[in-house]
Formats: sequence, C-alpha cells, structure tokens
Amino acid sequence: MKNLTHLLCIFLLGLLANSRADNSLINPNAAIAQQDTSTTESRADTVRADSASMVDSSGLFSDTADAKIDSALTAPIRIKPVVSKIDSLFIPVENKAFDVGEKLQFSLKYEFIKAGTAQFEVKDATAPNGRPCFRIISTAKSTRAFDWIYKVRDHIESLEDKQCMFSWQYKKQLREGGYKYDLEVKYDHRDQKAFVKAVRYHSDMSIRKKEAYTVDVPQKVRDVFGTLYFLRTQKMEVGKPIYVSNHDNRKVYNLKIIIEGKEEIEVGAGKFRCIRVQPILEGEAIFKQKGELWVWFTDDDRKIPVRLKSKAVIGAFLADLDEIKGVKGRIESRIE
Repeated sequence: MKNLTHLLCIFLLGLLANSRADNSLINPNAAIAQQDTSTTESRADTVRADSASMVDSSGLFSDTADAKIDSALTAPIRIKPVVSKIDSLFIPVENKAFDVGEKLQFSLKYEFIKAGTAQFEVKDATAPNGRPCFRIISTAKSTRAFDWIYKVRDHIESLEDKQCMFSWQYKKQLREGGYKYDLEVKYDHRDQKAFVKAVRYHSDMSIRKKEAYTVDVPQKVRDVFGTLYFLRTQKMEVGKPIYVSNHDNRKVYNLKIIIEGKEEIEVGAGKFRCIRVQPILEGEAIFKQKGELWVWFTDDDRKIPVRLKSKAVIGAFLADLDEIKGVKGRIESRIE
C-alpha cells in the first residue's frame, strides 16, 4: 500500500536504477565540460566523521556534525581566473515552467476508491551556501475513510538551485500506517558527496534505527522529487528520451524518461493537451518488481503534471490534478 505515497511523490523509493549516471541531459554518453579540480579546494576530509558520532540521541545529526557539513557547504570556492575554462557546475537551465507561488492540488485514487489528496507547492528559499533556490514541497494525506485502511501523512521538501535546477537539500517525513521514517540529505556538488541522516521509528515513535553516512554522487545530481520539476524545464519530443542522475538513500540511479506520445486528458482542473512520459530504470531496480509509472504533462512550456498513473501487483493508483493556483497568465494547452 506504500505505493500510494510513491505515486504522490512521483519518483520516490524504487523509481531509480542501480547504476551511477552521467549528468548529460540528452545522451548519457555525451561528454560534459571538465572541471579543473586542481583549482577547487577539497573539503571532503572535513565531513568524514564516524557515523555513530554524527548522530545524537534524537536520531538527527549532532550539532558538531551539522556544523561540519554546513561549513563544508558554505566554504568559499577558490577557482583560478582562467577565462578559457567554463565552470560546468553552474551552467544555467532555462525555466519557463514554474515559479514561486505555484500550487497544484491532486486527488488520489486506489482503483475506484478515493484514497486521499496531495499538494505540490513552490516557495522561495536560499541554500546554506547562499544560492537562490526553490523550496518544492509535497504533502500527502489520506481521506478519513481511507485512514481506517491505511493512514498516510507525508511531507517532502526539495531545495533546488534556481539557476541550475539541481538539489542542495532533500527532506522527507513519511507516516504511512505503521511505517514512520525521516530522511535528510545535504549535497556538496564540488566534492561530489551526499550527507545523509535517516531515522526509522517504531509505531509508538520510539527510535528503531538511526544512521548517518556519506554517499559518492555525481555533480548536479537530483533528488527523486526535484527530478519532476527539473523535467518540467526540459524540451520533450516524442521518441527522444531524457536521462537524469538521481540519488536516494545509499544509491545513485540512472533514470531514462521515455517520451511516449500526446493525448487529451480531462481532470478536475480542466481539459488539456498533454504529453505522456514513462520513467524507465536502467539496470536492476526495485521499481521493476513493483510496477510501472506514467506522467502526463501539459504540452506547453509550463509542463504542469496533470495525471500520474501507477500499475503494480496490488492494483492501480491514480493522481489527477484538481486545482491550479499561483500560475500567472494563460495555460496554452488548456482546451476551453
């Protein structure tokens, strides 16, 4: 039943592949500009603390460990002034799709049963290193009737660089039946590290397991929820896949987005011309054992997610867009 929340959060827990991905957007084998690593100050040693000493009694990073990580993320980047070199980390991504203030409200169904609601919201924020960011928030809640079957109260946040659309921070708080789990990740793209802290609780909220560890990640890696919004900025052409590097927990995954076709979709928010995509996991992956996922985006510059559909062994899940708020101007793909 946890697939309900996986649908809400689109690319969560098992939508990813078990292989390290290249950061190229169109071709995973395409070469990217090489960073002059000799000119960048290495900060990895400052954060390689013992995992046990990094976690305090609350299951979160200790103040000392947090200070070390924040210091690593905010330390000045020393780059030689070589005009011929391009910093491949901060290459801008054009974003005509969304902005601060956008709110999308979804209704959720399991087979023919209304199971809950979800909301995606974009807020203004700043990364620990001062970079302007989008704080993208997902909240999911099961209906009172469905609570008797499986109660869901989830909160997920992704801190995405406004200019370059990669992740600086990722948090999720999952409350799904008896499953209770907190995760927080901070990304250091210079040293290609993800600093992870995770807490698993018993049903009474006493701590069952807590961890803190680092993971090697490629530059410009994206968390699983932020990937949805990054895809909205990309040009989608039928038959031309998009490749994305994702990170979740201890692994980095290679995700291939197949642009399958176009069709008209009618939901609570209206009728829209849409483009249908399907994420495919390259290599062995959990998601292949759980089912398939499709997303319908509006076929325009905004690429608003209109419908999400998941098929698994235990049944089909559907998320339909009910309401759009905070979007200025006309939505070109809307059919009046």
